[in-house]
Amino acid sequence: MSIPFLILLCFLSSFGVAYLMLPKIIQIAQQRHFFDQPDHRKTHTKTISALGGIAIFVGTWCTMGGLELFGYTTNLAWIFVATAVLFGLSLIDDFFNLSAKFRLLVQLVVASLVYQAGFVLPLDDFLFLHQSFPMFNYLATVFFTLLMINAYNFIDGIDGLAGSLGVLASMSFGVLFLSQGQLAMAALAFALMGGLVAFLRFNFGDAQIYMGDNGSTVLGLVFAVFSMQLIGVDAGNIFLHSSLALGILIIPIMDLFKVTLTRILKGKSPFAGDRTHIHHRLLAIGLNPAQSCGVLFSINVAVIMIIRSVGTFNAGFALALLPMLALFYYLFTKKEFGLYKAFQLFS
Repeated sequence: MSIPFLILLCFLSSFGVAYLMLPKIIQIAQQRHFFDQPDHRKTHTKTISALGGIAIFVGTWCTMGGLELFGYTTNLAWIFVATAVLFGLSLIDDFFNLSAKFRLLVQLVVASLVYQAGFVLPLDDFLFLHQSFPMFNYLATVFFTLLMINAYNFIDGIDGLAGSLGVLASMSFGVLFLSQGQLAMAALAFALMGGLVAFLRFNFGDAQIYMGDNGSTVLGLVFAVFSMQLIGVDAGNIFLHSSLALGILIIPIMDLFKVTLTRILKGKSPFAGDRTHIHHRLLAIGLNPAQSCGVLFSINVAVIMIIRSVGTFNAGFALALLPMLALFYYLFTKKEFGLYKAFQLFS
């Protein structure tokens, strides 16, 4: 089977499974009253199910399991175990609102599973150390994994946003893995993309279902794994691949850092819900959810293109661009600064 056909098959298989599941999930949720209740920090005003992650998870992993049955060895069992544990925890949390400490404990276990599976953020390579320091790498891996899990959980605040950013990230990582000859990881990326595209059919615009924690946290975990695999597979291009990974994930990461820092400076818990996220800012200046998604999606595409173009000539400078973009993001989201007012004026 040719590689393009295999990738297309992964996408279509996951899309088909998720697309068939979602109406059933919506129907069962309505019958059993499994709804995400609106409150002061959420943008929706009606009760809607937050179980969309089920279809994405099942569609993605049924596809990967099918590849194994047909003789394509993917060696992704540890990723499946880690995502299954996190998916189960987040699904329970969507029903019973588990404590933040318990969720963090399970996330630490999941991050440790990722490290044991061989997906490592090589901190010693970044620091140009001449010998390996496993503890440094372990702590860096756990921190980055937790960061991504919560970043995608935070960014899932309006219809279509986490899904559309997830589609872009999945496609970007998939293309990069294909260029490196990492077929199994590329297949997983395009299978995830298929499930997300199916989900967006029922989530974008007038949403019939939300992703929920059972979807957003798993997305963050998978993208953490993708990033570490992309960075670690070729030590000679570590700065280029690091800048590309961070560029692909820049919107959720910057939103997490900005919101968390703002809450801490105000003496609040980092996990206390509010309306200070970037999508809330865009809604506040008059954009609707679809327009807000379009703005953030376009910014994400632009960043990826800039990093890719600059990185071709100077990978170190491409990585150095990211703090500059982070400063732009901070200024953009502050009401008292001109960028925010300028956008408000011309939007």
